[in-house]
Amino acid sequence: MARAAVVGAVAVVVAVAAALALVLLLVVNDDAPAPAPHMLNRSERKSGTVELDTTRPHPMRLPAYYSTMDETMTEVRRLATTCPPLVVDSLPLTGDDPLVVLRLHDADLASSLPPRAAPMDRSCYTQGRANKDAGLDALPTVLITAGLHPREVFATELALGLVRWLCAAYDQASAMDAAEAWSVQYMLARMELVVIPLANPSGRRVVEETDACARTSAAGIDLNRNWVFRHGKGEPNEAAGNKPLSAEETRVLFDYMSVLTKDPERNVGLFVDIHSGVTEVYIPYDSASDVLPRSKRAMCLYEVVDTFATLGCGACARGSAGVIGNELVFGTAADTMFVTLGVSVVLTVDAFGAPDKSDCFLRFNPDDEAKYHSIVAHWLDAFDFAFWDVLESSQGTSKRAAAAYYYDFVDSSLAWGSNLRMAALSAAATRRPSNWYLRSRERSEHSSGAAAKEPSPPSPPPTISNAAHFETVESQHTSWLAFTSSSIQT
Repeated sequence: MARAAVVGAVAVVVAVAAALALVLLLVVNDDAPAPAPHMLNRSERKSGTVELDTTRPHPMRLPAYYSTMDETMTEVRRLATTCPPLVVDSLPLTGDDPLVVLRLHDADLASSLPPRAAPMDRSCYTQGRANKDAGLDALPTVLITAGLHPREVFATELALGLVRWLCAAYDQASAMDAAEAWSVQYMLARMELVVIPLANPSGRRVVEETDACARTSAAGIDLNRNWVFRHGKGEPNEAAGNKPLSAEETRVLFDYMSVLTKDPERNVGLFVDIHSGVTEVYIPYDSASDVLPRSKRAMCLYEVVDTFATLGCGACARGSAGVIGNELVFGTAADTMFVTLGVSVVLTVDAFGAPDKSDCFLRFNPDDEAKYHSIVAHWLDAFDFAFWDVLESSQGTSKRAAAAYYYDFVDSSLAWGSNLRMAALSAAATRRPSNWYLRSRERSEHSSGAAAKEPSPPSPPPTISNAAHFETVESQHTSWLAFTSSSIQT
């Protein structure tokens, strides 16, 4: 019996030692490439989705109407020299490629405009904790990220298309008419847009050079599972990292966004994270199967996501990610921005998906040029709505008010009260960027055989006058979502 006891004790010691060795191995190597580097996203767990072919890794070959990573950076440098409101920040990373941040705000025009209208009392975009320290005159700010998953190249394309649209308002050779350009310039004078089009540069290099199906960073971490809120509660093979923000990219992004959301001079009211793989729009939570508790903030989210999705993708699914996304995911950018940093309105946009395709390019990125441009055009309409909704709900500044100002002080050729002026105001209030985008595509195709032209000089800022009358006109066009206050918790 003594011998049996000794043998049993030795077995226990060996088992404990093996367990400790395994734990040590996991801790040391957790940030190494995961055993399943092509993890399924929530769209791929849906019924009827074809399994991705990851058996033969190969570089992703992009059609000519897409931009490679290097071409994207070249385009950013071009826009930086031709687009007056654009400021490019570079957040250094260990590798050769930094995180590039594009900030758009027309400070020159803003200094010429009269003071902004008083903020609305019940703004959708001032409900989160991030807005509590913001002053009443804080600059409305929107954060947009794309490319956390590098095989989703179309997400970066859409983000860059968004910046091109805004910058076209400052190019006299663009297909944008004067009133349309003024509307965009006015919008950028009243708010700031912060766009991070390529949030995973190391992973994008892997996609273009080695493995078209790569979903993680070059270090093997899924950058949309490595954030703070409810990190590490998912499946072991999700490559979430051994702790929150263990990936350099997410740590740098989180630090940068923390500074913005805590800045009392800014009101960061909207965050949008762009993906592809399915066509849906989500609101929080990614990590819970319950819908948001009834509150002003929740009602705002449902109102915003419904209109945003209708404009961007028609009848596509929209709602709480944990409810319609077919699985719970943890440590996401969206949940962290919503809960940890307290941004009022958070959307995750899955802009395109082909679940019947096993090829990684075809699954996540439209392969037909006409379809590509049509999808971009519709999502531009959705973002246009969101930007103006931020301004209208937080400042009482509408697109129609901007048009009224234009026809009062910039182009006064239309008589006050005339049918032509009223028609112009109505047209301006309902004009969508998709019309400009498709016009610009037609112009580009028509002139594709012509020699390239030098960029046109930026449009000069208009002369501002009669500020008191402008404030009256602007206040006449304020509106807000109708809430039944008695049925909504504060």
